[in-house]
Amino acid sequence: MSNFLTIQKPDIRHFSLSDFAAALKLDHFDGSNYKWWRARMILWLTAMSCYHAAKGKPKQFTPKEEQKFLAANNLFRGAVISALDKKYVDNYIICTTGKELWDALETKFGVSDAGSELYLMEQLFDYKNGG
Repeated sequence: MSNFLTIQKPDIRHFSLSDFAAALKLDHFDGSNYKWWRARMILWLTAMSCYHAAKGKPKQFTPKEEQKFLAANNLFRGAVISALDKKYVDNYIICTTGKELWDALETKFGVSDAGSELYLMEQLFDYKNGG
């Protein structure tokens, strides 16, 4: 029988980065709960090492870095499009870069969340002030 110190436990579960990314995959975005979907999407894209494509193409880099960016950009676009509901895919598949795609989603769905948050804050303010 093996004798392990309390701190040193055998590593029973090996969890690779690709397994972690697969575990984070989301259900299809249906247009509701955008902030929640966006936060989970950022985690998933970060685990796949492609979230930086949302910031767009850097101004200067080597040809090797450009190839890495293009691969990350394609992975980013594919992942985001695969997480959209069928009713949105046709509207966003035409975006040629990850930044364009992410900005389009932010413009369409981020604004509606901001409006509902503003409404909730106004309600809270009215409640606190007895109005």
